[in-house]
Amino acid sequence: MTRLKPALAGGALVALALVAASTPAAGQVEIGLMLSNIQSERRERECQTRPVPNESARIIVANAVNGVMARLQQPTDKDDAKAVGNLFLKKDKGFKLASTEAYLDVDGFRALLGPAGSGEWAYLVIAADAESARGVWRATPAAASDGETAPALEIGIDFVHDRRGWKILHAQAYPGEAPRVEPYCHLSNTGSF
Repeated sequence: MTRLKPALAGGALVALALVAASTPAAGQVEIGLMLSNIQSERRERECQTRPVPNESARIIVANAVNGVMARLQQPTDKDDAKAVGNLFLKKDKGFKLASTEAYLDVDGFRALLGPAGSGEWAYLVIAADAESARGVWRATPAAASDGETAPALEIGIDFVHDRRGWKILHAQAYPGEAPRVEPYCHLSNTGSF
């Protein structure tokens, strides 16, 4: 367990004692909120002193994210719909399309990615805490029957790590180029695509 500074530890203990004097259920909720706030402040301080993850964390996250992308590009007949659905965070109902403000379903998103090996990362940024990542996937346009190629398409994708692995939080398609993102600390306090 991380050691707290004496001043912070003393203040936390006094607050815990005051909260414990109230009703047991309310006290447990308050203690949980206080501990969560302390952890959040600690992560923010660490992020300010270490704005990028170490090399091994970066490699682990990049491999995990590439695994998600490879799984999404597998042909439909070879996968289980539930397993693919589990690659997306459930709280997001769809995937925003920049040009029309419409929402894409999972199948539409997968269709934009194209088959395995047909696209590439324009860039991938991993958060300092190595718990989230965002990048721009450059889809390779397919040639039409008349020989013309479709305009380039980029997809901004936000990934988060939860207790069951890496998942897609949000994805947005951009005709042409997607906006670039700067290195960031945590997905929760920054805008997503």
